[in-house]
Amino acid sequence: MSAVRRVESGELSARQIAEEIGVTAGTVNRWRRKWRAGTLGESQARTKDGDLRQRYGTAPWPKTDYSDLFPKIDTTALFPKIDYSDLFPKIDTTALFPKIDYRALFSKPDYTSIFPRIDYEKLLPRPDFSELRDWARELRRRWWPPNWPAEVPSFEVLNEILNEDGIPLVWVPRQSIVEALFAAKDRRERVEILLNERSAVTRDCQEATAKMTHPRTSGSKPLAFAAIKALSDGHDEAAQALAVVVTESAVQTALAKSYSKISHEVRIDAAEIGLRALRYRAALAPVASFYTPYYPSTGEKPSALSRHVSVHYAESDHYTSANSLLSVLLMTSVLLALDDYWSRVQPGGETEEVMTL
Repeated sequence: MSAVRRVESGELSARQIAEEIGVTAGTVNRWRRKWRAGTLGESQARTKDGDLRQRYGTAPWPKTDYSDLFPKIDTTALFPKIDYSDLFPKIDTTALFPKIDYRALFSKPDYTSIFPRIDYEKLLPRPDFSELRDWARELRRRWWPPNWPAEVPSFEVLNEILNEDGIPLVWVPRQSIVEALFAAKDRRERVEILLNERSAVTRDCQEATAKMTHPRTSGSKPLAFAAIKALSDGHDEAAQALAVVVTESAVQTALAKSYSKISHEVRIDAAEIGLRALRYRAALAPVASFYTPYYPSTGEKPSALSRHVSVHYAESDHYTSANSLLSVLLMTSVLLALDDYWSRVQPGGETEEVMTL
């Protein structure tokens, strides 16, 4: 009788078997249970004493092959596949339920007799904007700079020419030159255009100055003519010196502020300025560049027209043909703007003493 059977019969205890083969009693009991169930595997049946399955016998209930006991039955012969399409053929219901033309049953009513068409042009006649257009045209004629084209190509370019380049555009020069200045790509090209049109620019300044009529500009008018004549006669240095002084005097009289405040306040964004103020603000905008400060100890001398350099650090390299022409242009533009302003802007019936920006 095998050792496991000896444990089953009570001849030996699990502990005695364990001592005999060198394992614990718990291990013998586990083998015993697996032996009963027929699940004692090869890896679990080996110890240092050899193959326990050979020493103590195999499981009493080997695995049964039920496929031999219960062969698979073919049920297709017992339950053949039924073709339901033959049992329940598809019925054509179109004959039972013909398609109904609901448009014939419910024809669209004619609402025109109930709700006649409304003539909205009679109820809401088209407004006549002709008077408004005439008013806008007259407003533009009165306040648009007289030497500008009907449309400004670009407000950005306009701001650049006035604020950065310091080139006057209002009242002088003539429209064809203004259009050429707008088309130029930079300040160098614009100055070159003005120099090439020197004679025409000089005539424009002379004709514009002759139109000054207000008493507050009467004292500057002869000096302006003298500066223009000096330029026309080729005395560029004299023309620049006189034009710079006349311009500074007119600006200080009109604005009555420090150079730094004036330089900051005259700069413009033309797109943000109303039509009534545009010609005045645009005429004064180049003063920002004109008032560029210069001190020998603090920076490089500006080459563009500068009041500070012309008056306090006068040297021949600053008294150039370009700066001379620009000084006369600026003088004329500023004087014409002030003359027009004092003649037409009269709140309370009296001329303003100080110009409002």
